[in-house]
Amino acid sequence: MQPRSFWALALVVVALSSVDTRPVDTNITSNITSIPTANLSLSTISDLTNATTSPQGCIYIKTCRTLHQIVGSCVVTIFACAWFAVHRNIPAPKPPPSRIPNVFFRFAHWARSFVQDQREPAIVLVVALLAPEWILAWALRQALVARRLTRKLEKARSKAIAAQIKRRITVLHPYMDADGVPRSSDGHSSLDRSAANQTDEHIQLIRVNRHRNTPQRAWSLIRDQRESAIFYNKSGPLRPLSPEDVLELVSRGHLVPPTAEEISNQSKGDVLSKGVAIIQTLWFVIQCIVRRAEGLPVTSLEVMTLAYTVMTVAMYITWWDKPLNVACAVRVPEEEVEYSGGSGYDSRWMQIYIYVMGGQDEFVDLRQCKRVPTFWAGGANDTDAENADVIALLVTMAFGAVHCIAWYSEFQTPLELLLWRLSAITIIAVPVALAVVLLGGMALANSEEHLFIIVGPLYMVIGIIYTAARFILIILSFISLRGLPVGAYQTIQWTTWIPHI
Repeated sequence: MQPRSFWALALVVVALSSVDTRPVDTNITSNITSIPTANLSLSTISDLTNATTSPQGCIYIKTCRTLHQIVGSCVVTIFACAWFAVHRNIPAPKPPPSRIPNVFFRFAHWARSFVQDQREPAIVLVVALLAPEWILAWALRQALVARRLTRKLEKARSKAIAAQIKRRITVLHPYMDADGVPRSSDGHSSLDRSAANQTDEHIQLIRVNRHRNTPQRAWSLIRDQRESAIFYNKSGPLRPLSPEDVLELVSRGHLVPPTAEEISNQSKGDVLSKGVAIIQTLWFVIQCIVRRAEGLPVTSLEVMTLAYTVMTVAMYITWWDKPLNVACAVRVPEEEVEYSGGSGYDSRWMQIYIYVMGGQDEFVDLRQCKRVPTFWAGGANDTDAENADVIALLVTMAFGAVHCIAWYSEFQTPLELLLWRLSAITIIAVPVALAVVLLGGMALANSEEHLFIIVGPLYMVIGIIYTAARFILIILSFISLRGLPVGAYQTIQWTTWIPHI
């Protein structure tokens, strides 16, 4: 026998001799209590024993759910709320592919482009997770701007069509007026039948175009022209078009607005993809409601996830007609248009204040941009921003009220329970505090600069308090998972039949 084989056999014999053999007990409780307690505390063993003997515990595996399933369902639902419900703006045009023959440099160029493409979605995702109410206000501003601009675009299109038809009729049939009616004059007092037949198609064209000038869906018509049109020349992309640019080009007849079907065809999200996210959200809501009705505890993480669904429903309603993840802009040949750009910020603090209030569009100069800014809303005015903020703040109060479902939930310490309650109340009270501060500032201020001096610092303090409350709720939601009650693992059997992830 080789020496190496001898030593290997010796080690196996020593290992087998150290094994402590014992009979298997069929009693589950005795098995649990016989586990070596070197790494387990007495409280953990007591919890495990109670979990197997409690009448409300998980005796059968089919009626139970694991901690991984609880966390997984919450994470998937939050991701669906923060990712699929948010309709981002169109990114900047991609640079042409690298023609460098070196494979390493080509890969580096691709990796750099990929990271740049994912930067904006990552920013929007983080903001949606930390401040979904601000994302909702952004969506509302876009919808309000779209509704306001639709009327202007329809008037511009009608004007362009009428001018085009007038020019065509004037050139082809000088004896007809702009409405396609034969003129009564000495030279053309009586038209023969053949000449009248030649005008039928033009009269029909006028009637058809008049019927077409009915308002389309506000979002579908404006969104593509406001965000996805960009000026190009021989050198490449120049700058995105503003709503005023689009209106001017449509009035000239140089830009034809797309139909609702053409715009929806550009969306990367169809009814199926949106339906999956909605079904997942509805399943989660139904599960939480049924658990409360059956007297089973709902974890604090599930309560926080349920609060996100409130924002998700509002976002879906606001952004339902907006195309999802459109990657390419409509290329428009460069033209001279009248442009009224925004001015810059006076200070960094003013920029933060303006962004929080949702009035950043007024300070954007698209001539200096390769794409529309990440949170561009299309040029919302003060009225649009104020209306969007009011609606978003009301939804935020509902968002905070959902956290009160865990008001009497079991936490590990009284301090955690107190922090949860105070944070939930803070989320509800912050919108009211913002409104009170704004009204007080408007009553005391003599100008916009004076209003900013009064309101700005107070808004900063309120924002810090609100952010701290949000972080506390998020941290407590995960910390509370370390000691869930037995009933939290109990599941409702029929809810598992609903399709979900």
